[in-house]
Amino acid sequence: MNNNEFDISLLPNWVINSANIYAIVTDLQGNYTYVNKRFTEKFGFISPNFIGQSIVNTIHPDDVEKCDAVVTKCFEQPTKTHSVEIRKPQNNNNDYFYSYWEFSCFFDSKNEIIGILCIGYDLTKEKNLTNILLETQSKLNSLLNSTNEGFIFLNNDFKVLYFNKSAEENYAKRFLNKEIKTADNFLSYCSTEEEKSDLEAIYRKVIEGNQIQFVQEQNNFWFQISLFNVVTEDGKTLGIAYGITDITQHKKDQLQILEQNKKLKEIAWQQSHEVRSPVVNLLGITSILNNENSSLSDEDKAVLLKAINTEIERLDQIIRSIVDKTNWVD
Repeated sequence: MNNNEFDISLLPNWVINSANIYAIVTDLQGNYTYVNKRFTEKFGFISPNFIGQSIVNTIHPDDVEKCDAVVTKCFEQPTKTHSVEIRKPQNNNNDYFYSYWEFSCFFDSKNEIIGILCIGYDLTKEKNLTNILLETQSKLNSLLNSTNEGFIFLNNDFKVLYFNKSAEENYAKRFLNKEIKTADNFLSYCSTEEEKSDLEAIYRKVIEGNQIQFVQEQNNFWFQISLFNVVTEDGKTLGIAYGITDITQHKKDQLQILEQNKKLKEIAWQQSHEVRSPVVNLLGITSILNNENSSLSDEDKAVLLKAINTEIERLDQIIRSIVDKTNWVD
């Protein structure tokens, strides 16, 4: 059979004359009975005349089985159209491009099935864009997952669209004690209704265009939360960006510094008050003992010496206390 024997009147003009779609008809054995001009222009490097040849000649070998499965569906459901993605030859160098096809049973004027009608579209641009998008997304994921900063993106209904590794490992598991999942409503992670209500009010303000920051603390973990809305170039709000910074060590260092300052003030007070008392007493006692004009009895001297030992012991205890506090500060 050749192109002239095919009843072309069975096809609409848009299929025959289209400059964008590929159109073929095969017989029941899978051999070409018709190809439109667009198909011939694209694949003429394979053969000057496809009529009578098997469609396998223009299909990637790994896609033949997939194509056969779709043809089987056509015979099982002859009134329906079935789609399939097929790689087609690009040139004589075994290069291929992606195409999308719709297969359906082809009927003659007596409404009997005489073959398969296949309408195809070139997917190369779409595939390239998809691959670029996937590559960009992969790089973005790698970048976001390599940082210690946590990121969560919520839509306008507060459902989780995306989260990185830090948000999952550091924030959700350690702070929220929850397993974060895509499509979850983030408000469901709140422990109480009051917390849920407060957080929802914050989200509403963020969606209105406000940037909000606050600190969350629980179980000796502190996180700096930064919230801002994500908008398109035309100003449409897409959702909420959740920036999470672990400030636990900073907070602990800050609390330690405050405690150290408190201890240093206590040391300064001890040095200026507690130390002064025994020192003054010791100076007074020794001045009496060293006074050549004093007429102290042996009994009086013994009392004064005992007082000196008492003040020395008291001073020693104060000094030890200061040393202990100094060691803690270090």
